[in-house]
Amino acid sequence: MATKTKDQPVKLPRGNVEERGGSWSLRVRLGGERKRIPLGSGMSEAKAREKADAWLERMAREGYGVDAPPAKREGVTVREHFAAWISGALLREHGPVNGLREKASADVDGWRAAKYIYPAIGDKLVHEVTEQDIDRVMARVPRERREKTHLQLYSLLRRGFDLAVMPARLRKDNPVTRYHRPPKGTAKLFAYLLPSEVLALLACVEIPIGRRVLYALAVYTGLRKSSLMALKWKDVDITHAMLAALITKNGVPQLFEIPAGLVNVLRAWRARCGDPADDERVVQDVECVETREAEQLREDLRAAGVTRAVLFSKEKNVAQIRFHDLRATFVTWAKRAGKTEGWISDRTGHLDRAQLDRYTRAARTLADLRIEPFPDITSAIPELAPAAADGPAGPLTEGGGTPEGGPTGRTHGHLEPIPVGRLHAR
Repeated sequence: MATKTKDQPVKLPRGNVEERGGSWSLRVRLGGERKRIPLGSGMSEAKAREKADAWLERMAREGYGVDAPPAKREGVTVREHFAAWISGALLREHGPVNGLREKASADVDGWRAAKYIYPAIGDKLVHEVTEQDIDRVMARVPRERREKTHLQLYSLLRRGFDLAVMPARLRKDNPVTRYHRPPKGTAKLFAYLLPSEVLALLACVEIPIGRRVLYALAVYTGLRKSSLMALKWKDVDITHAMLAALITKNGVPQLFEIPAGLVNVLRAWRARCGDPADDERVVQDVECVETREAEQLREDLRAAGVTRAVLFSKEKNVAQIRFHDLRATFVTWAKRAGKTEGWISDRTGHLDRAQLDRYTRAARTLADLRIEPFPDITSAIPELAPAAADGPAGPLTEGGGTPEGGPTGRTHGHLEPIPVGRLHAR
């Protein structure tokens, strides 16, 4: 860019001085884009403004930011735009416009974009993407994959290009049309675990203990994987047997009671981890590969001696067991235990009536087999059993009560949640 001569009038660019964490910076718009120029730390505001003025004068002399036309945002590629959205950069730049918020599923969405979107159109400019390009992306998903995989990719594309219209203003229309939405697939037999299979899974010492704690949390809370992975120790109230899920898919925080057996397991798990700080994650370092947790669960089930054929079936009308089906296991068990839809939704978030009806049918099967849900898992994980069984309120008996003859908490043949430390008659 040519520098301005001394005869030309010098027009200063406009900028603001900001302080964050003790460091000062100059925010200025150059060529239609906002830039941040570090000014340094350990100085007064007056000194920071003095340095900022020097920067502005220099940029004016050299012609930067003066009379420059706004940058054309259509030069952004699909990869750059989706990465900005998924990472949260788009939210930081524009704020909560058009429903923008922090993505709880950023990791899996990033993986999905890298696998299906970027290889097909990642280097293409956003404004150049056509409906035919979306066809090519959708065609990358193998036909044998579940219908939900196709639907998740469609939703990711639809939302990403909707944000390209507003607030990114990279194009005026959305190339993802309703015709790209995958057709509703045929009904499939969904998978869930039986109580005996969960106990076998938790008892298998060949499986890393952290992963077994994660499985216990999933089955006994009904939370999604993203919520489980975000749990911190400060979210677990051992004294009152309550758990707060603050990171959820729909953005609505949840607070609910958890069973005594799970409380005992978590207390023993924290002690085994060396009493980590409250801000530490409960299920960190669980040795579970983020993008293949379904295969990992199936491998773990086989290692635990669980061989029920329907869990591993590859028939077109059967869904193989996945990590998400631990949530389905929780709902099925809860319906079998006679829990209300409100009780279940308090723990799982939004579930519509059609979904719950599917779990009701599965619960009837458990009732026909006279299988009781939610067995006590206090001693289910061998490495944690001694510490879990000998908690602050005294060891729990097999029936759920204290050795002194306290309440058993047994209703309809299963253990009701009993807050450790305040076992009282209900």
